[in-house]
Amino acid sequence: GTTLTGGSWKALTGATLSIESTVGNGGSIVTNAADITLSGAGSVLCVRNPVGGALTSLETSLTSNTAAGALRILGGRTFTTAGAFSNAGILEVGGVGGSSTFATGGGALGTFTQQAGSTLNVEIAGVASFGRVQAAGQATLAGTLNVTAPGFRPPVGSLFQIVTYANSPGHGDFGTT
Repeated sequence: GTTLTGGSWKALTGATLSIESTVGNGGSIVTNAADITLSGAGSVLCVRNPVGGALTSLETSLTSNTAAGALRILGGRTFTTAGAFSNAGILEVGGVGGSSTFATGGGALGTFTQQAGSTLNVEIAGVASFGRVQAAGQATLAGTLNVTAPGFRPPVGSLFQIVTYANSPGHGDFGTT
C-alpha cells in the first residue's frame, strides 16, 4: 500500500474519483496525508490498476490518517474501513444532508484510535441527523473533539451518541472538547 500525499480530493454524490496507480500491478491507499472529502451516497475514491483497470476502493485499504491528513465524511455518507483505523490528523463526520458515519469493520480487530494531537469534528444538524464514529472493536480516545450544530438548537436534555464501540475496554478521554 501507499500514502496519498498532498492535494485536495473530493468525490460528491454519485461520483467516483479514480487515481491511476504508479505501481505496475496496482496499489492501494493505506495512509492518508492529503485532504479527502467524500460527500453523499455513492461518493467513491479509488485507485485504478494500470494493468487491467481494476479499482481498489479507499474503504478496503485505508488504515490511517497522518497529522497532515484530513478525512471528511459528509452529506449522509457512510464510510466503513476493512479493519482498524488510527487518526493522527483531522477526521470530520457531518450531519448536514443526513447522518454521516465513519465506521471500522473487521469485528473485534476493527479498533478506532484517536491519537493525541488529532481532531475529531462532529456536526449535529438535527435530533436524528448527526455525525457518528462506530468502532467494531475497541476505541481509544485522545486529541480534540469539536462538536458544532450550525443552525440547530438541540432540545433541552438531548443526547447524541457520537462515538460507539463494540468491545470493552473503550478507554481514554479527549484532551479537549
